[in-house]
Amino acid sequence: MKKTRVFILVTALIAALIIVTAVSAATKLARLTIINRTDQNVALSLIGSKGTFYLPVAPGTTRVFTLDREVYKHTTFACGKSETGTVDMSTQLRLVFPSCFGNLPNNGAPTLEKVQLNGGDRGEAYRYQFGK
Repeated sequence: MKKTRVFILVTALIAALIIVTAVSAATKLARLTIINRTDQNVALSLIGSKGTFYLPVAPGTTRVFTLDREVYKHTTFACGKSETGTVDMSTQLRLVFPSCFGNLPNNGAPTLEKVQLNGGDRGEAYRYQFGK
């Protein structure tokens, strides 16, 4: 009797795992985390096929947004400047806005990208791009 119960329990757990995995894979949403380390407000205005989104983040805070997986046109406002370009939300992405003063030592890494509004080439591996 104990073997039957264990077998049923294991089978139910495996079935639940398969269902959760299938539902997760079918999700067409991606998480965008914006980390604002500046002393000013940061905001992204995103334009995609399903609408326009305005994502504000207060100084010294972090916010998480959930967006459809697609490439958006962005206008980013930070440190008294604005820039336009594209942001590829095919998978989760974290954008870090460091202090408004000084230059970045590096651009971070793909999926954890440092943003400073001074343009420049970020390379193809980066999903947050200027002027495209």
